Amino acid sequence: MLEGYHFSHKIRIRYTEIDGQMIVMNSNYLNYIIVTNTEFFRSLGLNMVSFEESQFDIALITSYLEFKGPAFFDDVIEINLRIAEIGNKSYKAEYAMVREATGEILFTARNVYACFNPILKRSAPIPEYVKEKFRALQGA
Repeated sequence: MLEGYHFSHKIRIRYTEIDGQMIVMNSNYLNYIIVTNTEFFRSLGLNMVSFEESQFDIALITSYLEFKGPAFFDDVIEINLRIAEIGNKSYKAEYAMVREATGEILFTARNVYACFNPILKRSAPIPEYVKEKFRALQGA
């Protein structure tokens, strides 16, 4: 895991994720973030399946992606995640994808997520217990 990050998840690039240039198709990078988020929330013990139980779900508001180098079929990549900012109804997460074999950073992203109530179809405050988990990671 990269220094300053709170979580990392490894993924091996599959053949179906590459394009005609034999590199990872751009759209797959957001999928890697989604998979990493799922594993991150799982590691925190957050139930992302039942909103009624957790009172926590998220919706992507903005995403800023920066491609620094290509990932190739069969590369093992490590997606690092950190919680950068915590607001009342939203938070900012930052990501860095690293090729395991070389340590080279291939991709970074900064995403803003809103806490989302899927029943009412609108934003909601981030539950205090989730904020506490995020703050604990930040050392606050």
